[in-house]
Amino acid sequence: MSRSRLNSLPIGALRAFEAASRLGSFKAAATELAVTPAAVSHQIKSLEAALALSLFERLHRSLRLTPAGEQLARAAHEAFRTLERSLSSLADQGKLGGPASLSVSAATSIAAKWLAPRLHRFHTLHPHIDLRLQGEDRRVDLAREPGTDVALRYGPEPDDHGVEVIQLWAPGKIVMVCAPAIVERGELRDPADVLRFSLLRTAQPTPRAAGGELFRRLNWATWLNAAGLGDDAPLGPHFGSTQLTVEAAMAGQGLALTPEILVIDDLHSGRLAQPFDISIPDAFSYWLLCRRDRSQEARIRAFRNWVLSEAAAEPK
Repeated sequence: MSRSRLNSLPIGALRAFEAASRLGSFKAAATELAVTPAAVSHQIKSLEAALALSLFERLHRSLRLTPAGEQLARAAHEAFRTLERSLSSLADQGKLGGPASLSVSAATSIAAKWLAPRLHRFHTLHPHIDLRLQGEDRRVDLAREPGTDVALRYGPEPDDHGVEVIQLWAPGKIVMVCAPAIVERGELRDPADVLRFSLLRTAQPTPRAAGGELFRRLNWATWLNAAGLGDDAPLGPHFGSTQLTVEAAMAGQGLALTPEILVIDDLHSGRLAQPFDISIPDAFSYWLLCRRDRSQEARIRAFRNWVLSEAAAEPK
């Protein structure tokens, strides 16, 4: 293609084509670009007219790239990735007019109990990155939700297509915690004393929300068996997240089970107590995820490296 042909192409239409070819639908591309599906369709038709080529086969309820479309899509993907990396690097260096934004979605408990208390250190290192943290327990689809740059999840190893997955810690322990005042009053001298308290529970999420098995590791029966107490006990109320369960325990409402990593700071500060050295293995881990084709963007790379550094500093 001559330089004059390239100059004559509508850049907005190229952007619409790149998104539609990557996501596989005009609707998904429209969501990413914040326009209507009709606008995406119109843009792509204008690009096909300018090139005198058919780029998509429009099938019933689906799209398929033509051979020419596949060739152009590969070039468009690489061109926009290169441009995005360059813009991200310039923003991270403070050379653009405003800060680079970075949207992070994290499971509610790790967002509140581990990540948020440490974010001031990230800001000190990278003051030009405008980090926006969202605590949410739904499974974020990074491929189809371009507004989210990085996700932190808890569970089995994710197998999301096109996503880079990094384990933050090896599977750890589930521990029982309570308000320090309970221990100070001598009310938990022996594991059997646990049966006199309300055993707070984290509600099971739906399979669609969190993979079905996500919170079974917080099973009181498993901990009670490990303590030699059988599996019959007066169970307390359910809470919607581990964070809420731990907060209720901190307020003296009962005893809670939690991944140890979430309460390390609270145990060190004395806000929580672990009365017994009894734990059960955690079957799951915490993971950092980002789209593989965006993993080298400067702002994402900066956050990933910082999180890994913070995770490595935690006591094993």
